[in-house]
Amino acid sequence: MATKPRQKRDETVLIDSLARGETVAESARLSGFSDRTVHRRLEDRAFCEQVSQARAAMFDSAAAKMSAAMDSAIDTLKELLEADSESVQLSAARSIIEHAVRLRELNDHEKRLAELERIVNEHR
Repeated sequence: MATKPRQKRDETVLIDSLARGETVAESARLSGFSDRTVHRRLEDRAFCEQVSQARAAMFDSAAAKMSAAMDSAIDTLKELLEADSESVQLSAARSIIEHAVRLRELNDHEKRLAELERIVNEHR
């Protein structure tokens, strides 16, 4: 009777799968660890920090891709302002205005937060 070969355990696969939001069971299956081992690892602060760092790196990568596509998206919205359909024009105009207002709000909040942090740091 042939036995099934053991899967090699791969901590990098485990960290990446957990960072992507896979379940413990799926992460265990993908990485070759037991569910019990994965649960035990998740109680380790250093391991959880590695998962958090991997998740942050994934987010940063996605954000960079989105940033790279923004100019094209804005150009598309500007072109849609000249579309034949008034509903398309209205939708494009509304989208541009809503996003511009939101961007302004975020920028203002960032400035206010930086000022508050400066004040707090001065009083330490």
